[in-house]
Amino acid sequence: LEHLDMSECDGVGEIGLLAVASRLSMLRVVSFAGSKAQGGAATDFVVKELAQRCGNRMKAVDISYCPRLSDAALIALALHCTNLERLSVHRTYHYRYTYGRRKKATTTTTAASSSSGS
Repeated sequence: LEHLDMSECDGVGEIGLLAVASRLSMLRVVSFAGSKAQGGAATDFVVKELAQRCGNRMKAVDISYCPRLSDAALIALALHCTNLERLSVHRTYHYRYTYGRRKKATTTTTAASSSSGS
């Protein structure tokens, strides 16, 4: 198996995904697009583990619409997936703000900007 598509597969957690992925010695393409639920597969831990285990073989990774991922996942991909040809992070930024991960920081910055102008 070279292509693993876990798009919108929120019912599969970290342990299940890593158990499968660890046996896929030919894995080259993986998609977590749309994995938004708390127990879904797209976590920093999973992305880092896959990057470390399969990094030199990975050609394409899709983490679009994955609000739970942080910079740590991207750093792991950059460090370990040296042959990566396609990385999709479409609308991840939008969802991070929509789901409130950065909302407080944005409000604080806006308030600080408003008070400095008065």
